[in-house]
Amino acid sequence: MKLKKTLGLMGMLILFLNPINDGFAQDITPNKFQYFKKIPQMGKGLSSIKLDAQVYDSAGHLVPDIRIFDQDGVEVPYHKYNGFSKENVETIDFRILNLSEDQEILRADFIRESSLVETYDQITIDIASRNFLLSPNLYGSTDGRDFFPIHTKGYIYSFDDINKGHNNIIAFDEVNYNYLRAEFEIAMGRVSPKDISKVSYTKNLPYIPMEKQIESDIVSLTQIEKTTEIVLDMHYTNLPLSAITINADGKNYYRVVKILTGDEIKKMNLIAEDVISSFDIGDYKVDNNKIKIDTTCQRYVKLIINNEDNASLKIGGIDFFYLPDTLVFETELDKTYSLYYGSKAYRAPIYDISYIAAHIDEKTLQESQLGQENINQNYKKQDLPFTERNPYITTISIALAVGVLGLIVAKNLRDK
Repeated sequence: MKLKKTLGLMGMLILFLNPINDGFAQDITPNKFQYFKKIPQMGKGLSSIKLDAQVYDSAGHLVPDIRIFDQDGVEVPYHKYNGFSKENVETIDFRILNLSEDQEILRADFIRESSLVETYDQITIDIASRNFLLSPNLYGSTDGRDFFPIHTKGYIYSFDDINKGHNNIIAFDEVNYNYLRAEFEIAMGRVSPKDISKVSYTKNLPYIPMEKQIESDIVSLTQIEKTTEIVLDMHYTNLPLSAITINADGKNYYRVVKILTGDEIKKMNLIAEDVISSFDIGDYKVDNNKIKIDTTCQRYVKLIINNEDNASLKIGGIDFFYLPDTLVFETELDKTYSLYYGSKAYRAPIYDISYIAAHIDEKTLQESQLGQENINQNYKKQDLPFTERNPYITTISIALAVGVLGLIVAKNLRDK
């Protein structure tokens, strides 16, 4: 009987010291968030905003502690949308009008099948050949008569050596031409006009998040045995990194790169491993220096470049990119809204809007940009959960419970 009473008292003590959720059944108000950004006035309907580096840095991991309030302090439900990507957007085919070849130059004219006025910033060309390199010159026209040069980036290539890679995308600044004319100089290999089997583009839609570049500073660059180690300060934490570009000076190199991140320079975890390379083919230079990443990055990043027995590369610069999340929410004409963030008191919300997100018509979304960061003068730090303000309480209470329970068991065994 004494054992039951003791255990009951212990259970009540643990529940008192460690409530299940201090935020449960509490009204969530703006004064429980440390920062806010105003959202410019938008019309009635579904609206969207993209999170920026300051929000990620001040909010928790995966930004659970963000809320939208109107001017009256009423919480506005939102859905954190990560479904907008180019991979999920329909591609539009060009119809090939004619193909020809003249003195190692392939020529092709295309017209897009879609009658809609849609902008695009790249085309994909499928070529049924192997071990080749083409240098493209591209021209655009709205009527098929007057063509204007389009400044392109990169080459079309496919090599038998898998280390040199494959690329069938021509990138350029955003255009909306109906007609395209391409001239490909054959720099390497054998390609005929009949090998060009398909040309298409991906619609450049405003709701698709674009990569944003984030500035960083090099903290240290050291040569350790056969590796080059570079430590960088991102100045922000919790960023959803999407890519790293390592700009290196050198000819015909192939390097394995490890990427680590952490809140402390001396304590980092591996998040990715990939390859950067550069190959000179005749007068052409093929660079593969962009490493794709899909993970959250902490403040510090370390790159470990394995040089093997080669001379170390001269690093010209390192660029970081992240892909911001999109928040979708309902707005009214006569109301203003603000995004609040920076509170350890709450976890990510679950709203009804998340269940209908798959049925949202992305084309109808109004997009707005977040304003500057403001410190919430009404922020009440004491509203943090008791166990967040006193993290040692959980450990002490559990240790106390285990100790007391052990003594009771030992006493009962002796009494028997």
